[in-house]
Amino acid sequence: MGHQAPVLGQQLDFALESPVILLPLIREGKLRALAVTSAKRKSEIAEIPTMRESGVDFVATLLTGVVAPAGTPTPIIQRLNAVINESLQSTDMQQTLAKFGSEANVGSPQLFADFLQAETKKWSDVAEAAHVHLD
Repeated sequence: MGHQAPVLGQQLDFALESPVILLPLIREGKLRALAVTSAKRKSEIAEIPTMRESGVDFVATLLTGVVAPAGTPTPIIQRLNAVINESLQSTDMQQTLAKFGSEANVGSPQLFADFLQAETKKWSDVAEAAHVHLD
């Protein structure tokens, strides 16, 4: 159930959670959103500032992606990418994602691999600076 239950029960004063989970509670007035952690404001909840706009230099993005086993033939990867991107660009999909404060980010397998590599480095550096050991 994530962090929303302890926040709603006032056992926690603050939580970081996905807009997909919290947006209905924010819209019902049960929770107050302070900021989003993305680099830019979300279109569906544009009234909520980013962390950077709020004076905190912090960017973290929740994403869902599709991966395939190493060695999957390139033509299969390209076909999957094309079909997924086409689906993500449909009006129905964009409207569904927007209801949850999310949006589609279409791109190439290489862009996604580069993003994952950069995020892995970023968060590994954060863990190292905090003396957190990753397994």
